[in-house]
Amino acid sequence: MSKPMDSVHVGANYFDQAFEDPSDLIDMARKTLKDVEYDTMVGTGLSGSLVIPVLAHALDKNFAIVRKERSLHDTSEVVGRIGHRWIFVDDFIATGATREKVIGAMSTLITYNPRTYENVPLVSEYVGTYQYGTMYGITKRFIPSH
Repeated sequence: MSKPMDSVHVGANYFDQAFEDPSDLIDMARKTLKDVEYDTMVGTGLSGSLVIPVLAHALDKNFAIVRKERSLHDTSEVVGRIGHRWIFVDDFIATGATREKVIGAMSTLITYNPRTYENVPLVSEYVGTYQYGTMYGITKRFIPSH
């Protein structure tokens, strides 16, 4: 009878990139985004929740996550800290539907203005998309917004 393994690797490689050795992930983001003016990284889903905080911390940026579904405990669609210029970060861009969902969620955000005691639209500009994954021969890249 063989001895069972202590652990088995399952799932996508962004887990390993974010937690086992994030140095390549961070170095590539730093290199690819060096000329991009932004202060916030925004994403969604599991990959966003795992990778974006690691990148944002290393690059000294704000970050926010757009929830795929609202929970009973927190009805906020977007959670995090948002600055004035943001990029969408994802491992792979196929149809652009996820990016459009995130752009839509970000465009409806409001914030509280303590001077006027009113809720006002949050003004934060989408400046482009950073793809950190490499699938189907597509390399890591930044795609400016139009």
